[in-house]
Amino acid sequence: MNSLALLFLILLAGCAAPRLPLQLEAVAPEKEWRIAVFPLENLSGVPAPLKQIRTDLEKEMLTVGLRIVDAGEVDRFMAKHWIRYSGGIDTTDAQALWTETGADAVLITNLELYDETYPPKFAYISRLVTTGPAPEILWMDSVGLTGNDSPGILGLGLIEDPGKLRMKALGILSSSLERFLADPANRKGAHGTVADRYGPRFHFKSLALPQGERPTIAVVPFFNESTRKHAGEIAVLHFVRELVRTGAFSVMEPGILREKMLNMRIIMQNGISIPYVDLLVNALGIDYLLTGKVFEYQDVSGGGDSPKVDFSAQVIEKATRKVVWTSSSWNRGDDGVYFYDWGRVNTASALTGLMTRTLVRELTAR
Repeated sequence: MNSLALLFLILLAGCAAPRLPLQLEAVAPEKEWRIAVFPLENLSGVPAPLKQIRTDLEKEMLTVGLRIVDAGEVDRFMAKHWIRYSGGIDTTDAQALWTETGADAVLITNLELYDETYPPKFAYISRLVTTGPAPEILWMDSVGLTGNDSPGILGLGLIEDPGKLRMKALGILSSSLERFLADPANRKGAHGTVADRYGPRFHFKSLALPQGERPTIAVVPFFNESTRKHAGEIAVLHFVRELVRTGAFSVMEPGILREKMLNMRIIMQNGISIPYVDLLVNALGIDYLLTGKVFEYQDVSGGGDSPKVDFSAQVIEKATRKVVWTSSSWNRGDDGVYFYDWGRVNTASALTGLMTRTLVRELTAR
């Protein structure tokens, strides 16, 4: 009888919606941020309704009480300044955006995964970057959902409608941003626990972070050896997110790094070489570079196999020109899952988020 009762409680828990971050009591923000929402950058590798997703994102932001710059005004600004790349922002454009539109910050969103086949799957990663002469990443978060994350008894928790799941994901991102702006001091560095099975399978560390200081770090493009298009760029974004959330480093906005690399005509074929390390750290005035390689980044269409992610990472120190961190990580979405898919991870985005979180936790441990 006790066994049957336990089984019923476990199955009942599967019917519940996925647990969202703890809803904090509303706190009046220090200022009302006026946010420009850039068009989405598509890293999914497939066509997607980017304009509609942007409109839906703006609606969700307004729903939670955020102020935004009119999309038409943002589009006219981008056309005036010939801005084609929406996956980041450089110093010149950040200054112009603040001067011409009055935006306090820009929301940059990347579409990681778009799959409307049953069960639908979507993944986004967003960051809020200040405008003005010194752009800074204030907030960064990601979400990866599938329609069968919480099927429950008789499939009552399944989400078959792609539009419904897409809006749910955008709502989670908007709520996360609203909570941060309401109380940034308490939200900074909030991670939650992650199982050790998502940690690096191997790592070497000789990095000693100074007490009371925030060294600067830039995450340069990862070399992509996988069959998944844009996997290297996606890995960079997940590392930037976790480094920002820890607060241990001052993390360079990827758009500024991209601008510098283009100006210096740096093209990386098989990773970054020592001469390029010297060029970048001196030009950027940073203390550390993080880079790596992606060997596998695999999502699964339909409800069959589990996602797989495999990457390596290195941190190079400016002062010594030495590698002070190196690691290898590989996981499947069903690692450690033995009972009714309990704890299964259904997207490569969510899996990469867990893996980078545990890695950065080890990297920043004092």
